[in-house]
Amino acid sequence: MLSAATLMCGTIVFAQTNQSTVNQTGNGNGSGVIQTGLTNNSDVLQTGNENNSDVYQSGTSNDSDVDQLGDLNQFDVDQIGTSNDADVYQEGIGNLGGGSELIWGTRQIGDNNYSYTKSFGEANNAGTSQEGDNNEAYINQTGNGNLANGINWGLRQTGDDNYFKTTQFGNDNTAISAQTGDRNLGGDPIVLIWGIHQQGDQNTASNIQTGNDNLSGTGQYGNLNRSTISQIGNENTANGFSFGNYQVGDDNGAAIYQTGNLNDAQNTQRGDSNDATTYQNGNSNLSRTLQIGNQNTNTTDQEEVNNDSNVYQFGNSNTSAISQTGDTNKSDVDQIGDSNSASILQVGMNNNSTLLQSGNSNESLVWQYGDNNTSTVTQTGNGNVSLVRQGASFDVNTANSDNNSSTVTQSGNNNWQSTDQYTDLAGGSDNNNSNVNQEGDSNYSFNAQSGNDHNSDVDQLGDSNNSKAWQSGFEQMSTVFQNGNFNESTVNQSGNNHTSTVNQIGNSNISTVTQSN
Repeated sequence: MLSAATLMCGTIVFAQTNQSTVNQTGNGNGSGVIQTGLTNNSDVLQTGNENNSDVYQSGTSNDSDVDQLGDLNQFDVDQIGTSNDADVYQEGIGNLGGGSELIWGTRQIGDNNYSYTKSFGEANNAGTSQEGDNNEAYINQTGNGNLANGINWGLRQTGDDNYFKTTQFGNDNTAISAQTGDRNLGGDPIVLIWGIHQQGDQNTASNIQTGNDNLSGTGQYGNLNRSTISQIGNENTANGFSFGNYQVGDDNGAAIYQTGNLNDAQNTQRGDSNDATTYQNGNSNLSRTLQIGNQNTNTTDQEEVNNDSNVYQFGNSNTSAISQTGDTNKSDVDQIGDSNSASILQVGMNNNSTLLQSGNSNESLVWQYGDNNTSTVTQTGNGNVSLVRQGASFDVNTANSDNNSSTVTQSGNNNWQSTDQYTDLAGGSDNNNSNVNQEGDSNYSFNAQSGNDHNSDVDQLGDSNNSKAWQSGFEQMSTVFQNGNFNESTVNQSGNNHTSTVNQIGNSNISTVTQSN
């Protein structure tokens, strides 16, 4: 028969399967550790003034390590579940974890979660809340006045197998992150770059992911940069093997908003005061934006499935706007120089636009309403303008134009051209082909194709030449060649199956062709 003393001894041994070590040196330190369950371990070391640490662990084999060195530090670690691990280190003045209504100072509910928090400097603020299993969260802050929490999230993960890493070096930086779902990554320990990495002062980053298997990453180097990544759906990517938003310089802004599945976006900016925004709504859309210089701006908006946009801007004060609605549309924009402008609008399926502008103050507009339209625009020089309208938004009829092709090449200064491939008749304008080539300065070309199966070719070499061509009906063919200065050509074809050829060499020649049946 067991004695009362033997039973009491057994009870004491069972209660002591949890381990707790507290070392406090200084004035006004306070620590409270409560552990319920088995084989939990807590280590607290506080050296300095008015430090405060609260650790509560419930479950089995949880491990908490809190080290605070400095003044006015606070922290709160709660772990509920099995085999959770929390490492915290703070050194400086006024560092916070979960005190003063800053929500979390590491809170983990579930199994096999890991949290790492390190703050070095003054008035740093750190969060972390994980609910689920096998999640990993990393916060590393060095500097003064950095935030990874505030009243919002500084790493919040809900689900399983999520990973996020935040690193901040500098002063007054802010990082907000939240992941809801499974296997979402903001960086990872093998190949992906950080979830949020900021070096400099007064940078702000927000990464929010809802769904499964999403990837996000933000890298900012400089001051006063702003980054937003929001992904809703599954298998969206705003990271890959490089950042989703990557900015080097000052006062840059980048944003990625993706809703759907398998979308992929990257914004890369080097310089100052650049802005890039990407919207993707649908599935399997791809967007790449690269801006090098100052005060460049791009907006990309893609809706539906398998759209592809690539924007490259090198120089200063360039602007571009890309809008794609439908399936399998593709747009490529390259602008080299200063103050160039590009606008691409695609509505339909399988439309393709390629634009290259090299020089200063060039402008290009491309509309593609319908299916299988192709536009290629190349402008070299200064002050050139190109307008290409394949289908149009005026009404339901003009918006339906298919299988049109337009090629525009302008080399020189202050050239202007407009190519219109649409009609107000039911069925739109289909299977038209237009080629415009202007070399020199101040040349003018207008080409309108209304109907089906037209061909127009305009070549102007020299300065201040003028070409106008109207084609309506079916299967018209027009060729205009002008070599010299101040030449003028007018071609008007209506009806069916007409052919016109104009060759003018010299200066101040005038030609008018009218064909109808």
